[in-house]
Amino acid sequence: MRKICKIAFIFKQTLLLQKNYHCDNICLRCENIIMSKIIADEQILEQYRRMSCFLAGALGEDYEIVLHEIKGDESRIVEILNSHISGRTKDSPLTDLALKVIKNREYEKNDYRINYTGVSNGKKLISSTFFIKNSRDELIGMLCINYDPTKACEFIKDYSIRLSHILRVPTSMWQSANTAAQPEAIENLSHSVSDVIKITIDSALKRFSSTIDRLTFEEKLLIIQELEEHNIFILKGAVAETAAQLHTSIASVYRYLNKIKEGREENFETITDN
Repeated sequence: MRKICKIAFIFKQTLLLQKNYHCDNICLRCENIIMSKIIADEQILEQYRRMSCFLAGALGEDYEIVLHEIKGDESRIVEILNSHISGRTKDSPLTDLALKVIKNREYEKNDYRINYTGVSNGKKLISSTFFIKNSRDELIGMLCINYDPTKACEFIKDYSIRLSHILRVPTSMWQSANTAAQPEAIENLSHSVSDVIKITIDSALKRFSSTIDRLTFEEKLLIIQELEEHNIFILKGAVAETAAQLHTSIASVYRYLNKIKEGREENFETITDN
């Protein structure tokens, strides 16, 4: 009787294998298949790592280049150049936008997202992200470019003041035109998991007009649900950090998450019953 290879079964769950391989030699065949796929993905990322170095040199010091490897809770920054722009390091977590892209599977419909607004330490950046996919169209990385327009804005401001004197146009006119519509920030370039969680909690506290110690059970449930919807809990240490910031226990956070899951299952059952 032939046995189902354990490695094949495990990796089937992660979509590395599309079916169970029945192997007389229990692991060798499947291990070779799996390793060849992993090596191929690493080779793709290595090419993008080299491209990251090229882009940083070609574009200059006002452009931060970041290469992320996407691998579940082991996702990491492979390369970061001109990191003085955001102050991040290779130990920094995925951004809130990256987590949403993974959760919503936006990469299945688009190959990239360009010219959106990012924020780091209160500084607005112009950001773009390319979704790196392998031959099976699985997301394995993200190549991000964050442009700091500070120098360009200062030059434009100085030039505009001089030009306004020449053309006799009051400075108040071009100043109001330039500040009429400021884009909303849609990505926060956080330095740590703690920062990522704090952004969501602080936003909720403002909505509730409350403090951590005065939050009700329902309000904490809503905060944890929002964190879960933002895919925060795929980050290492996110559950423990959430517990610390909400002044509760790790076990309590898991109970909240189970309650959220149960609520979704009940809603699904209601829909199917109808």
